[in-house]
Amino acid sequence: MTIKHLYPDTRPTLDLKFAKDKKLDPRITFSRASSGTHVDANGVIQSAASGVARFDHNPTTRESLGLLVEEARTNSLTYSERLSDASWTALNATLTPNALAAPNGLFVAAQLTSNGTVGAQRIGKSPTATGSLSFSIYAKAGSAQYLQILQATDVNVFANFDLSLGVVGTKGSSAAVSIASAGNGWYKCAVSATVASTGFWYVYIVPSSSASYGQTYIASINSLYLYGPQLEAGSFPTSYIPTPATFTSRASTATYYDANGVIQTAASGVARSNAFFPDSSGVMRPAGLLLEGAGTNLLTYSQNLTTWSPINMSVSSNVSAAPDGTTTAGKIIPNTSDTIHVLYPANTVSSITGTYTVSVFAKADGYNFVWLSLDGASGDGLLSGGAGFSLVDGTYQLGNGTVSASSQKLGNGWYRLSLTGTTTSTVTASPYVAPATGKAFSNVYFAGNGTSGVLIWGMQFEAGSYPTSYIPTTASTVTRAADASTSSTVTRSADVATITGSNFSSWYNQSEGTWISTVSSDGFAFTVSSNADNRYYLNRNSGNGYLMKSSGVDQAIFGLGQFSKAAIVYDTNYATVSSDGVVQTADTSVAPPVVDSLKIGMGVNNDFQGSKKISRITYYPTRLSNAILQTITS
Repeated sequence: MTIKHLYPDTRPTLDLKFAKDKKLDPRITFSRASSGTHVDANGVIQSAASGVARFDHNPTTRESLGLLVEEARTNSLTYSERLSDASWTALNATLTPNALAAPNGLFVAAQLTSNGTVGAQRIGKSPTATGSLSFSIYAKAGSAQYLQILQATDVNVFANFDLSLGVVGTKGSSAAVSIASAGNGWYKCAVSATVASTGFWYVYIVPSSSASYGQTYIASINSLYLYGPQLEAGSFPTSYIPTPATFTSRASTATYYDANGVIQTAASGVARSNAFFPDSSGVMRPAGLLLEGAGTNLLTYSQNLTTWSPINMSVSSNVSAAPDGTTTAGKIIPNTSDTIHVLYPANTVSSITGTYTVSVFAKADGYNFVWLSLDGASGDGLLSGGAGFSLVDGTYQLGNGTVSASSQKLGNGWYRLSLTGTTTSTVTASPYVAPATGKAFSNVYFAGNGTSGVLIWGMQFEAGSYPTSYIPTTASTVTRAADASTSSTVTRSADVATITGSNFSSWYNQSEGTWISTVSSDGFAFTVSSNADNRYYLNRNSGNGYLMKSSGVDQAIFGLGQFSKAAIVYDTNYATVSSDGVVQTADTSVAPPVVDSLKIGMGVNNDFQGSKKISRITYYPTRLSNAILQTITS
């Protein structure tokens, strides 16, 4: 039963309902001399412009958490929006950019894939930073469940993270570690420590959450997804600070998907700034600026099937709309022979060694499956493998030989299929595509009816571990030049929110009063002061939570810990605090200081001591009873 007299009869003269209203009271003066990110009501990371307050949300529950107030920080890792092998040092692993939608809603997350080597499977960067540092990155499980963050110069600075359960595994003794859900299976993983020497910060794929620094690695091909690496000076991580890339030049044309999934061509020197990528359901997702390294399509006549070499089938050119919107797609039609029906491109590729990827656009037109092969020398490692793909749902089945495959679902029934393999000797490759009645290799043997077939367009064979944007060719191979770009470190300025002058004195009572605050993270909720010798504060931390200083003398010292809701009161010869329903013994020898300002989320010297999410601050110009304090903070 609710007891009415245990609630205040007096109305508050200040009630800042940040979480509910998601706006600033007009009496608050706010500034931040840069943009800053926050999580919106849809759980997506968004950017607020310079001078605009940020109201944060729980990315999983979408609960409004209130005003986000943070100190100035700098992300010293560049290209945080585009992780690639060009911007990181990789060992026994590769980074495929634009592989998944990231926590910011854009299709810019990278896939980190191990190559099956027994040994460390990792990426790393080596910034020139020492002292108190915090490294954070967003990660999502793929076929791999665990990652490790490790600082190479200190064996005690590491931590393992379970990306399925969202928990921390083993960690080093010098590391402060956290993992927090970022929604949709993503987690923000962070390691903070004092580092004496510069060195690599590594992100590993690891076999378990309980493994230690310098563990034994197993031979496997696994992957997980990464986004938004950040290294900042400080003992705790703050909100994400993007360090985006700026396009400068490209000495060739280049292609990209538009919002409708149609392949478009950007002229030489023109940025692909509005690129899209299909998600697993074929929905086109915005990716912003598309940047790629140089690439060469080693196959000629990529769109003209009449120049290719069919075996046991006929070929018709220009029979259907292709993925670029032109009527240039061809159709391959198996004959009635009970055998394999194969289409080889116009040329073979000789004298290759290393990792290569073949890709092709395909669409069902009578047959719902195709077999794709790299067709290297028999028994020569990965190039001898292949895979069968469904043109109904994009699923695939790997054949003999250790290879990796992928499938992109596009519009109008089209799929882009790819296969990647590695050869350690110099070989000649003849990649091919074959219609099939199922995904197994045995399904390429059948008797056709002379009319059913598969639509084919845009085959590409290139060096590298994943298919890059389509490179059309005619009589000769074509090279897409690299996108030149720059990326710099970025500083987010401090959030400063204050109430001063008549906006303060109009509601504040110097002789007695009560403050109530709800916060969801550590640090100052607020400070009331005129200077360092006359002030008091409410602070969620492991030390003093309520401290009053009058004429330079400390008084009213109370510890609070990590409360959710707390209240502090002051009166002549009386001060106490209540947190989460517990009222502490009062200090009866205080003299409240004369003050003239409220600082929200900061200390008297504009120090922050944490990344604050302040839900509410309420002020009553009278001292409320202990019974009421206990009730309203429960």
